[in-house]
Amino acid sequence: MTMWCRGRFVLISLFLFTIQFVWAGTVVSIVVPNWWHNWWAYVLYALLAILLLRFYVRLRVQQALAQQERVAQQRHAEQQRNRFDHQPNHQALPHTPFIHAATTGPIDAARQVNLRLPETSQQPEAPAPTSPFLEDLQTLLRVNFSNPQFGVEEMAQAMGLSRVHLYRKIKASSGLTASELLRNYRLTKAKDLLRLNHTITETAFAVGFDSPAYFAKCFRDMYKVTPSDFQTQEKSSHTSP
Repeated sequence: MTMWCRGRFVLISLFLFTIQFVWAGTVVSIVVPNWWHNWWAYVLYALLAILLLRFYVRLRVQQALAQQERVAQQRHAEQQRNRFDHQPNHQALPHTPFIHAATTGPIDAARQVNLRLPETSQQPEAPAPTSPFLEDLQTLLRVNFSNPQFGVEEMAQAMGLSRVHLYRKIKASSGLTASELLRNYRLTKAKDLLRLNHTITETAFAVGFDSPAYFAKCFRDMYKVTPSDFQTQEKSSHTSP
């Protein structure tokens, strides 16, 4: 009976013979459908399909909005860089392409570039050069720190070293990793710009950060104060008698 299809079935001419009587009649058999074939099951299927379709559409919309937001942020970042570089009331920080090790005399060429920042840092956080290697490295950082594409890999190429060799030499000379040295140098320069009342966004882009939010986080981690609070403290220190 379990293999029957659902529906109404009639069995006729069924004879039962017993010792006492003979019975003939019609038997009606109704096969009840399984629960997954009921009408409410189909309603449930439809609801699940609608929910899945809605989830898929919502996911695609969120992905499209996220993509648009990334494009908008990139355009805004580019506009901020352009506005910062072309403002007449301050000295712009050029985004100098990093110097490859393949070029002739990379460090000598780097020394010829004079990137002028206001000498307002009373206590520079970047380690002072204590060896020819660190002196050359500081020169390279001074030329390239405002380039957001300049990282540890580009630093190693410009110094003519492998990434591992560069890490070991910087660690032995300064106690910092290559990424920490580059980040600290950029944050040191950022303090100079913040003292000149440049906005956080302008400062972040000017010193080579792609994200003002990430710049603010790194600044807070290093100096234990947010960039905006730092500017407030600087203003208070200059206005107080």
